[in-house]
Amino acid sequence: MGNIGFQELLVIAVLAMLVFGPDRLPEIARQAGKFLSRFREETSRSVAELKRAAEVQDLDRELKAVRSQLRQTGRQLTGSVTGGSGAAGPPGESPPPTDPEAT
Repeated sequence: MGNIGFQELLVIAVLAMLVFGPDRLPEIARQAGKFLSRFREETSRSVAELKRAAEVQDLDRELKAVRSQLRQTGRQLTGSVTGGSGAAGPPGESPPPTDPEAT
């Protein structure tokens, strides 16, 4: 708002007294105080919402990074399992023999 000194405030008070009169001045000051209070509340509420939105965006970025890492790990695991001998066991081992007549 700039630098307003005592002299400037005194001039504003005298002008307000001349324009509005001594009877209406307290009511106008009360209304101005209420307006200022509401303005501060809305400003602080807006700042809090902006901070929450920024936190949500940060969390969303982190979530996307974790999902990407999980996909890469899943691909690596899938590649190592299917890239072996094709059997379900460890590499180098042949599958167990099966008897088609056994039940």
